[in-house]
Amino acid sequence: MEQLEDFKNAKLLNAVKTGNSAAFNEIYHQYRKKIYGYAYHFTRSREEAEELTQDVFVRLWENRSKIDPGKNFDAFLYTLIRNNFLATLRKKAREKAYSNENLKHEQSFNATEDELNAKDTRQIAQEAIESLSPQVKKYT
Repeated sequence: MEQLEDFKNAKLLNAVKTGNSAAFNEIYHQYRKKIYGYAYHFTRSREEAEELTQDVFVRLWENRSKIDPGKNFDAFLYTLIRNNFLATLRKKAREKAYSNENLKHEQSFNATEDELNAKDTRQIAQEAIESLSPQVKKYT
């Protein structure tokens, strides 16, 4: 019975490899839950697992010419998921580092701007005091 399933999968994978979208849809429906399970194992997030699942199927379609129906297709899919997950982690790490760097720059800029504003305010106050009459200056 398992040999029959392997034969059916090999036939489907050959069809996907040649660009048959109906065969791809069948593979999608056959493996969607399994892929989602793998993705959830990595992400522990429903949204991220769903996104990763979709990414895997997009990559599968884009790389259909690399499918080898004679090899373990589950392992091929697992490798796609793992590589996509790792790429996502690297992207998030870069975004976080970039965000942190921008935050530091913004904080530095804000501190400088605050200092300049305080200096301007002191200068305006000093000019206002100097423009007062001598009698009013006594009380300031």
